[in-house]
Amino acid sequence: GGVFAQRVAAAQLLSEEGILFKRQSLDLAADKADDRGAAGGEVCGWRAAAVSGGGFKALQRAQAVTRAHASLRESLVAARGGEAISWAPSELQLLSELEMAAIGVSATSSAAARLLESFALPATAKGASELLLSAGLWVREEEEEEEEDEVMEV
Repeated sequence: GGVFAQRVAAAQLLSEEGILFKRQSLDLAADKADDRGAAGGEVCGWRAAAVSGGGFKALQRAQAVTRAHASLRESLVAARGGEAISWAPSELQLLSELEMAAIGVSATSSAAARLLESFALPATAKGASELLLSAGLWVREEEEEEEEDEVMEV
């Protein structure tokens, strides 16, 4: 019971991280043939085997994407709070995917969709625009016109 509970708890924690895993195959190696008979290499007529490997391995690309997603999310939360942000290079690709989706040049990528969903926004161009506006990365057209008028009056 304890091992199963640990595995369930670990699976729940890992599912929240959003990291992708690849299943690793098991390696079975039978004992070498020898003269030991039932006392050595066989048990109840079954040949003994050594099992190695198996389980799951985190994909490196998925780990990088997950870290970039978490980093960008933290930066956007800070930007929404009015903090000045300097973007990390790992955030720029996802930020550009978000902007491309917002202007309708490309469909919302799965990574951008996950980011939008983490802010409870729809994975649409409108959702992407709303996130960029709320973070202060974009301004509404009316605000842009007001800023141009202020510049002209000076």
